[in-house]
Amino acid sequence: MLRKFLRRTQPRALLPTASRPEVAAVLHGRSLGEYQFAALDLETTGLFPQAHDRVVEVGIVLFTLDGGIQDEYETLVNPSRDLGAQHIHGLSMADLAHAPPFADVSPDVVAALRDRVVVAHNSRFDVGFLAAEFQHAGIDTPELPHLCTMRLAASERLGRRLPEICASIGVQHIDSHTAIGDARAVAAVMTRWYRAQSAQASLTLRSCGCSCEPRPDLWPTLSTSERAVVRSEASRLAALERDYLSRLVSALPMETGSVSPNEAGYLDLLERALDDRYLSLEEARELAAFAESDGLSTATVRGLHRQLFESLTNVAWHDGVVSSIEAADLRLVGQFLGLPESLIEVAIKQAPDLRPLESGEREGGSISPGTTVCFTGALKATIDGYAVTREQAHEFARGAGLVVLDSVTKKLEVLVVADPQSASGKAKKARSYGTRIIAEAVFWQLIGIPVD
Repeated sequence: MLRKFLRRTQPRALLPTASRPEVAAVLHGRSLGEYQFAALDLETTGLFPQAHDRVVEVGIVLFTLDGGIQDEYETLVNPSRDLGAQHIHGLSMADLAHAPPFADVSPDVVAALRDRVVVAHNSRFDVGFLAAEFQHAGIDTPELPHLCTMRLAASERLGRRLPEICASIGVQHIDSHTAIGDARAVAAVMTRWYRAQSAQASLTLRSCGCSCEPRPDLWPTLSTSERAVVRSEASRLAALERDYLSRLVSALPMETGSVSPNEAGYLDLLERALDDRYLSLEEARELAAFAESDGLSTATVRGLHRQLFESLTNVAWHDGVVSSIEAADLRLVGQFLGLPESLIEVAIKQAPDLRPLESGEREGGSISPGTTVCFTGALKATIDGYAVTREQAHEFARGAGLVVLDSVTKKLEVLVVADPQSASGKAKKARSYGTRIIAEAVFWQLIGIPVD
């Protein structure tokens, strides 16, 4: 069940009263320590909201300079587009499948920030993305007062990057590149910086680089959403989905009187369903229904799952080594097939008795020359430690005799996705056309490119 994640260390309402003075500019006489603050961090698909990059995670820590942390709020956000450089934020579309769009959690963000001064590391970046998301959601907000820990730390020669600054002043930086982890670090850095200042009474918003006051009266009043989804909950839901086929299979009869002659049909359907390395709930239901209609028992279906996994393992080991991308691929397939984790790890770490690849097993050149192909998402593969660029991917595809297209049209035959659950515009269009979608790891095997 989706739930809002809002931990409280003391009872208080996020929504403020309307009793604060209405001022447009910074009050010169008000000391910095009198304000309430919100440490903010956003994980995003890229660097430029004006170039259609979006927020994928929000972390907010509410605190005062003398009273410590008051509240925390965090949520994943489904950007409805490709996730960009996933190695930075560590999120995949599987993690965001159950996450709300920003519009659904924007009331929570409004409630947290409306009477606060935002503190962020490179605050122009986070505030700029936040403004763009509010605009997408159709929410009119006033100018957001904000302080930048990067600028404050630079004035003290403490460094530039957040981990470097934390190390300089003795702040623990846990869960780096998660929104809540970075927001906690920002709150700690701001508090530690303030307490180290000898002339605290003379510090004001203006002297610290902020040009406006909080204006809670100019923010809309919205009902909180109760829609937030945190990383741990997203991982749990993703694991439940990956286990869905296994649970359906366990409901099949334990034994049947005879072995169905149509096991090959189930294997073919299963292999095609996993071509994109994502098994939807609907695909899992169809596979279970197919098995039931053909009289396949639980034991038979599980045996077929192992047979497919062993076939993929054989292909992965055929060059004598399992690359990191192949290992990740085997783990993903094994989870969808409901195989024990111990079996999966043994398959990755111990070479099997290799046999010649049989007809129908994946090997280099099994995509017919002349097939049209297009790519979407930031590629994950590396060769000799260097990331494979989109241009190199195009060269590899052309070297295999394929025709590379830059966009998805009805003439496209194959779309290669870096993320199995890609929500990019290309992926959406390909699904609407019924275009074959295959995962990046599968593609490299199909055209015989050894990657790290």
